[in-house]
Amino acid sequence: MQKKLFTLVLMLIVAINTFAYDFESNGIYYKILSKKKCTCAVTNQSETSSKKYAGNIVIPSTVQDSDGVDYTVSAISDFAFQDCVKLQNVVLPNTIQSVGQQAFENCVLLQSIVLPKSVTTLGYYSFRGCI
Repeated sequence: MQKKLFTLVLMLIVAINTFAYDFESNGIYYKILSKKKCTCAVTNQSETSSKKYAGNIVIPSTVQDSDGVDYTVSAISDFAFQDCVKLQNVVLPNTIQSVGQQAFENCVLLQSIVLPKSVTTLGYYSFRGCI
């Protein structure tokens, strides 16, 4: 009985964490930070997905979800671009205030990223492993 209960709980945890995002727009995944303030953060598709960001990425300052609600992109989530080994250039809007921990870790081909003056917080190891 305990083994079945443990398996059920484990399956629920996996199902809840399967998607790390709330919506997607133009190939970029976003997590809603505040519905009241209409803010969101760039995130990854899921922690277990093999799909990674690659090439040149331009993050918009605002984005619209599938319900037509406009959100201001105010952060880069923890681990958002982690291990995106084919990511080359990233353009961040002036609305970004924070870059999460390990956000760009191991982006070994990252050639260019300009942090706007609006960034006030850089998480631990945001760029660890970048060459």
